[in-house]
Amino acid sequence: MLTAVTKSTTPDTLDKTGFAEGDRVEHPVFGQGTIVGVDMFLQSYEIQFDGLQDTRMIVFRAKLKKVW
Repeated sequence: MLTAVTKSTTPDTLDKTGFAEGDRVEHPVFGQGTIVGVDMFLQSYEIQFDGLQDTRMIVFRAKLKKVW
């Protein structure tokens, strides 16, 4: 099975999603974390949350806030 996955961030990706790899974000349930990947095919971010060992895939429509 062939799956097209894009985990790199380009200027086009940032324009469409609002976040890029390396951005710090806050999720209402999981708390703060760092975006480690952007998957345009699945329309989701891969995020390493501070309180979790494994990364989580969070869809673009999730309510994320940028943390400075």
